[in-house]
Amino acid sequence: MCQHMAKNDVLISGYYGFGNAGDEAILASILDALLKIMPELKIMVLSVNPSLTEKEHKISAVHRYRWEMLHSLWESRLFISGGGGLLQDSTSIKTPLYYLGMVLLAKLMGKKVMFYAQGIGPLRTFWGRLLTSYIANRVNFITVRDEKSYNLLRELGVKRPPVEITTDPVFAMEPAVESDVLEVFKKEEIPLDGKWLGISVRDWKTNVDYAGIISQVIDNLCDKFSLRVLFIPMHYPNDLEISMGIKDMMKNPSYMLSGKYPPKVIMGILGKMDTVFAMRLHTVIMSSVLGVPSIPVAYDPKIENISGQLGLKFLSLEDITFENLLKLSSDVCQEREKISSNLLVRSRELGDIALGNAFFVRNLLYNRNLH
Repeated sequence: MCQHMAKNDVLISGYYGFGNAGDEAILASILDALLKIMPELKIMVLSVNPSLTEKEHKISAVHRYRWEMLHSLWESRLFISGGGGLLQDSTSIKTPLYYLGMVLLAKLMGKKVMFYAQGIGPLRTFWGRLLTSYIANRVNFITVRDEKSYNLLRELGVKRPPVEITTDPVFAMEPAVESDVLEVFKKEEIPLDGKWLGISVRDWKTNVDYAGIISQVIDNLCDKFSLRVLFIPMHYPNDLEISMGIKDMMKNPSYMLSGKYPPKVIMGILGKMDTVFAMRLHTVIMSSVLGVPSIPVAYDPKIENISGQLGLKFLSLEDITFENLLKLSSDVCQEREKISSNLLVRSRELGDIALGNAFFVRNLLYNRNLH
């Protein structure tokens, strides 16, 4: 029997409303999972663009930096922090300060708090590590998306709340319906015939000329395997500049996805590819769920971690050369069918694990055994 519920059962905090398809995919996956097992659940989301979040996800949202957020938090029973890599200070110490600050505020209001499939780290600063340790020890339950995140929490002395290793929520996501995906190809005037290589890249500070290396490798793959190329910016418009730069360096013609689309539509587009070159974590995940092999280039440990879960070979961004990237890419293209079969099996397993995060939420809400 349902217990009496507050105005919002759950308030979800994450990197939402910023135009990053990966984070929007996380939110879509969390919402789908929670509502699948608790259709009556009342959910509010903290977003930097509440109107966009409400439109894309058909869910109530409130601005993450405005005072009405406090009212929403007060009226909620459970505060969810996640998913994604929220607790890391490689970009800025401000990142963990905000998310940990929200957690602390929730606890001061007497709310239950859960970290939902978080990727923890890198945490390199003294304050980042100290505050994560102090505040994480005061939440009610934690799930992390990989073993390295679990180990880092233990290293930081997080021992009070139960910690479970699950995986990224997006492994449980389904793509948009076929008609919505085909409509994008028609709108963007992208043909569907032939074999396609999807390209998902991002800007990153490094001394490696990775844009030049990638452009040469793509040209080589086009010539060797008769591939057509589609650039798929995951963080719009941030990924457009680096994508255009690589496109302009290429000798072969290519297409660019110019519009901004919901994550499930992006997933459907990735499903039309034969192979995907991926610097974005959720490009790797979404393509893998649909059995599309990817060529991961890891600028961050999170891509190494997920590639390991999927059994995918990858290269570190700092280590790539034309020779080793071409070899890995050629091997993936040549072994596509075998890799695809393995990905479908492994992704289904990870999808079931990802859905388990929502069952932990249910148990926490209704005071059930968490194990």
